[in-house]
Amino acid sequence: MKLTDRQKQAVESKSRGILVSASAGSGKTTAMVQRIIELIKNGANIGDMLIITFTKAAAADMRDKISSAVIDLCAADDKFAGQMRALPSAKIGTIDSWCSWLVKNYFYAVDADADYELIGEGEQNELFETAADSLIDEYVDKSAFFAEFYEDCLTNRRDGVFKRIVRDIIDYAETRVSPEEWLTTCCSEYKSGEAERYVMQAYKEREDAVFSALHEIALRATEMGYDKLAHCCSDAESAYYAGDDMPRMVLGRKAEYAEINADFAPIRKQLKDLIAYKKKIEGFTDMDETREKAKTLAAFALNVYNVLQKEKKTRGLASYADYEHLALKVLRSESVGKEAASAYKYVFVDEYQDVNALQDALVAEVSRDANLFIIGDVKQSIYAFRSSEPDIFLEKYNNPAAYGIDEVIHFNENFRSDRKIIDYCNRVFGGVMSREFGGIEYGETALVYAKNGGEGKAQVRLLNACEKQDDAPRDKVYDITADDFKENTDDKEMAYYIAEGIADILAVPNGNGRRVSEGDIAVLYRSETGVVRELYDILKDAGINVFLRRKAYFSAAWEIKALENFIKALACGLDETALAGYLLSPLCGLGEAELYRAAKSGRGEEFADKLQEYAKTHQDATAEKLTAAFETLSRYGETARDADVTELISGIVAEKHYAEKILASERGATGVETLEKYMDYLASLKNAATVSDYVRYLDSNSGQFESAAPSGSLQIMTVHMSKGLQFPYVFLIDCDKKFNMTDVYSRCTCDKKYGLCIKTGKKDSAGALRSNFMAEAAALRLEKRSKEEESRILYVALTRAEKALYCYSFNNWKSCPPQQAGSFLDWLMPASKECVCVSSPNKVFEEEEIAPAENCPVDEQLVSAIIRQMNYVYPHTSAAIKATVTSLAGEDSVSAVTVSDGDIQLMEKGERLHKAMEKIDFFSEIDGSANQQVLSALEGDERSKIITAHGRVGQLLRSFGGKIYREQDFVYNLPDGSLVQGRIDLMAVNGDKALLVDYKLSSAANIEKDRYVRQINLYADAVEDILKKTVSDMYLYSFISGKAKKVERKSVL
Repeated sequence: MKLTDRQKQAVESKSRGILVSASAGSGKTTAMVQRIIELIKNGANIGDMLIITFTKAAAADMRDKISSAVIDLCAADDKFAGQMRALPSAKIGTIDSWCSWLVKNYFYAVDADADYELIGEGEQNELFETAADSLIDEYVDKSAFFAEFYEDCLTNRRDGVFKRIVRDIIDYAETRVSPEEWLTTCCSEYKSGEAERYVMQAYKEREDAVFSALHEIALRATEMGYDKLAHCCSDAESAYYAGDDMPRMVLGRKAEYAEINADFAPIRKQLKDLIAYKKKIEGFTDMDETREKAKTLAAFALNVYNVLQKEKKTRGLASYADYEHLALKVLRSESVGKEAASAYKYVFVDEYQDVNALQDALVAEVSRDANLFIIGDVKQSIYAFRSSEPDIFLEKYNNPAAYGIDEVIHFNENFRSDRKIIDYCNRVFGGVMSREFGGIEYGETALVYAKNGGEGKAQVRLLNACEKQDDAPRDKVYDITADDFKENTDDKEMAYYIAEGIADILAVPNGNGRRVSEGDIAVLYRSETGVVRELYDILKDAGINVFLRRKAYFSAAWEIKALENFIKALACGLDETALAGYLLSPLCGLGEAELYRAAKSGRGEEFADKLQEYAKTHQDATAEKLTAAFETLSRYGETARDADVTELISGIVAEKHYAEKILASERGATGVETLEKYMDYLASLKNAATVSDYVRYLDSNSGQFESAAPSGSLQIMTVHMSKGLQFPYVFLIDCDKKFNMTDVYSRCTCDKKYGLCIKTGKKDSAGALRSNFMAEAAALRLEKRSKEEESRILYVALTRAEKALYCYSFNNWKSCPPQQAGSFLDWLMPASKECVCVSSPNKVFEEEEIAPAENCPVDEQLVSAIIRQMNYVYPHTSAAIKATVTSLAGEDSVSAVTVSDGDIQLMEKGERLHKAMEKIDFFSEIDGSANQQVLSALEGDERSKIITAHGRVGQLLRSFGGKIYREQDFVYNLPDGSLVQGRIDLMAVNGDKALLVDYKLSSAANIEKDRYVRQINLYADAVEDILKKTVSDMYLYSFISGKAKKVERKSVL
C-alpha cells in the first residue's frame, strides 16, 4: 500500500515523541503497523516494544496485522526469523492485560498477590454493599451532616440512592492517580469562589444572548409597524429586571405577523426559563454547610473504599482498576520501577483519546526513557461512560512540548467514504466543533477526500409525525392490567419509511453486476427505541437476513436457561420454577400439556412429589420421561453441591447430546455458538466454581455475551458498536431523539476541576432540591461535556459510510447554536443540502419484492399478511353508536364550538401536565434524577403543579397500595349496543379492588360538576365490567387547586 506524505512522515520520523491526530478512515492502524515494521527493519526488536490499545478486538486485530507483516519480512529475508519467534511473547494487547502481567511479575515489590483473580461484577457489588452497610450506622451516629444527607437520600426507607452515589464517587476516584488522595482533597474548591464566578459568567452570557434576540425582534416589529409585539418585548424586559413573572402577552393575528410571531415564541420561552433560573440562583444553599456535608460524604466513601480493598485483598481478588493502580506502583517503585520500564524502548498507544488520568500516568511512567508514539482522534472519543477523558489528548495536542511530544502529525485524508459523504461531514462538523465546543478547531482536522471512488450520497430523510388520533380500538379490548406497551403509530410509520429506503438499496445493482447484499447495509441508532424494534420485525417478517446486534444475557437464551434450571433443581429441590423449566427443556423433552396432566393427576403436597408419584403409578410416555428426568437429578445430585459446575454441565451436555438437539432446533448454529460461549464463561468464574457457589452467584449476576452476526446479514446496532467498522450503506435513525441529560440533574457530581459537588436536602418553594454554586458549576460543565460527547458520537456514525449515508428522523428540529442542540437533527439540518420530507411512507412491501439476492422467490402469504396489516380498517364500523366517555358524560346535544387562542393554550397546557403525570415516579422523591428530568421540560407554574400533584396523588397511591396503570385506553359496549371508548388517567389495582383518578385543569369547585362525576363513574362501570374489579375509590384531581375530590360511586348504567 502506498503511503500518503503524512503517513510516511509518521512511519519514518526519528522523533522520540510523536502524536498523530488521525481522522476517521485515514489509515491510522496501517501507519502504526508500518512504523513498527520500519523500526524492525532498522534493527529494533519486537520484544522491546509495548503496543497498547483499549479493546480485546482491537488488540487481536493489531496482533494479526503485525504478525502478518513480520511473516512477510521473514519471507523476504530470513534474518528476521528471530522476530517471528519473539512474536508470541510480544506485549501487544489491552492496557488491562499488560497491567495484569506487570503485577504478576513484580507482585513482591508492591505487596500484592501473585495469583490475584479478576473479581466479577456481582461479587464486587456484594462486597461494596457489605462494606457500606458496616459503616452507615457509625457515621449516622457521629455526624449530623452525614445523617441528614443520608436521610434525604432515602426512598421509602431504602438507601439504594445513597449507595449509588457512594459507588459513583469511588468509581470516579479509582480513575485518579491516587484514589485516597482525591477522596481526601476533593472538597478543597468550596472556598475558592471559582465556581460562583463560573456560574455567574454562564448566566450573564445566557442573559445577553436572550436579550440580544429580544431586541432584534422588537426592532423588526417596530419597523413593520407591529406595535403590539414591540410593547410585549418591552414589557417582558421590564418584568425581568423588576423580578416579576412573565406578563401575559396578546399578539396580533394578521397573516403578515405569522413569521415574526413564530420567531418570537422560542425567545419568549427562553426568557421565562431565564427568569426561573434567576430565581434558582437566588435560592442557592449556604456553601459552608454544603462543604461540611461533602467532606463527610467523601470521608465515608474513603472508609468504604479502604474496607473494600482490604476484603478484596483477603480473598485474593482484584478489579481492572486495582491492576492499573498496582502497575503504577510497580513503575514508581524504587526497587523495580526502573527495571520494569526499561524493558521497553518503544511504546505505542492506539486510541489515546480514550485514556483516563490513571492510564495516562501509566503511559508517562513506562515511556520516560522510551520512544513514544501515540495516535488517536478526539472527535471519536465516545466512551465517557467508561471514564475516558478526551481533554488529556487535547492537552498534549495543544501543548506538545509540555508533555515531551516533539512532533504532531495530522492524518486528514479519508480512504473510506465517497465525496458527498466527506463534504456533508465537513459541513456538519465545521458548524459544530470548535475550540469552545469540543476542544478542537474542526478545520484543522477536516476530512480530505482521498478514496478515488464515486460521488456517493448523503441525505436527510424526514417524516412528518402522524396526527394524534383517539387511538382507534383494535380487534380486542385493551387489557389495562397487562404490561404490554400500546402500539405507537409514529414508530411503525417511521420503521416502514426506513424499510422503504432499505428496499430501494437492495433492489439496485451495486456497480459490479450484482445486487447490493444485506451485508452491505448497517442501521445505526443512539439508543434503542420503538422504531428499532418495529424495523427489525418488519425486515425479519419480510425475509430479510437481518441481525439486531446487542449484548444479551445468557439466561435469556432458552438453551442456557435450561442448564441453569438444571443446576438450580440440583441445589434447590423445592424450586418449582427451576424444576418445571428443566423438565420442559430438551434435556427431558416433556411438553406443557404432559407436565400439567402429570401435576394434576399425581398425589403429594409438593410439585416434585406429585410428578414422582405420577411416574411410579403410570405406564405411559410421560411417566417414562419423568422417571428418566428424576433419575438424572438423583445421579448428578449425589455429588452436586461440591462438584465443579463446569465439569457437571459438560457432563449433562454430553450425556444428553444437547448440542445436537440445539442444532436441530430453531436456534440452530446460533444456539450452539451461545452454548460454547457459555461454557467459556463458566470456566472463567473462579469464585463460582461449585454448584452451590454458582447458584448463589446467579442470584445477583447474569453473564452477558454478544452473538456474532450471521454471514451476509444486514446489521442493526448502536453507534458505539459500530466504532471501528465500516459499511457501504449506512442508515442512521432516530436522529431527533432527545439527548439524555439525566446525569446533569444528579444529586452528586464528581468534577475534574471542582471535585465532589453535592446538592443538600433543602427544598425550594416549589419543593425541588436546592442547588448551590459548586453543584451548579459541575452541572453546567457536565451538560457541556455530555453534548460534546453527543457530537462525537454523531461524527462516528456519519463516518462509517462508504457509498451512501441516510439520516432518518421525524421532522422535529430547531435552529440554534451548537451548544444548545437537543438532538442530532439540530446539528444535521443546517448543513443539509439534500433533504427529503414526506408525510407517509410508500410501504414498499405491499408493492414489490425485497430480496437478498436476484431470483429469490417471494413469499406470497407473507406479503398478503403485510398488506392486510398496512391496510388496517377500523373493525367497529357496524356499531350502532360510537362515542367517547367525555361526550356521553356531557349534554345530549353538541353545538358548534369556537376555539380561541386562550382555549388552545389551555389545551396545550393540559396536555403537557397529563404527559408529565404519565412520566412522574410517585414512589421516588421529587428531587430524584428521573423526576427532575420530567420537571425540567415544564415551565415554572407547571413545575409547581406537578410537584404538588406528586405529593397529593402519590399519597393516595401509597395508602391504597397495589400496582398502578396510567393513560389506559379501553373500549366498552353499553347494554344498548353502543360502543364507548375512553382513557383512564390513573388507576391502581390491589387484589379485587381498584382506585381511579381523573385529572382536571379546573378549580376545586368546577370539578364537582355533574358531567365530571358522570364521566369517572362511566370509567368505573367499564373497569368493573371488563376487569371484574370493584372500584372502591374514585378521585377528581384539580391541577388548579392541588386538591383531590373523592367521588361517590354511582353506576351510570
